[in-house]
Amino acid sequence: MVTILRDIMGIAGILISFSLFLSPAPTFKNIIKRKAVEQYQPFPELARLLKCMLGVLYGLPIVHPNSRLLLTSNAIGLFLQAVYLTIYLIYAAREIRV
Repeated sequence: MVTILRDIMGIAGILISFSLFLSPAPTFKNIIKRKAVEQYQPFPELARLLKCMLGVLYGLPIVHPNSRLLLTSNAIGLFLQAVYLTIYLIYAAREIRV
């Protein structure tokens, strides 16, 4: 019973974190639409990327056994943050990229 409850709470956590990882999507939709980053800064996305990298590292089976839900959530976040930062770098001015 405890294992089932833990899995249910873990899946709920994945869904909530997935929705949080999708929260910058409208911003990046505007960036693509306008073909410019304008006043947007990459620091929140970089911070989330680093957080997800650490989460993936911590969730690896050799570091923390039985953490597939943690690994899944952070792997999804790592992928989405990498996509967001790629979009940012594509549309950023040369001075900002450097």
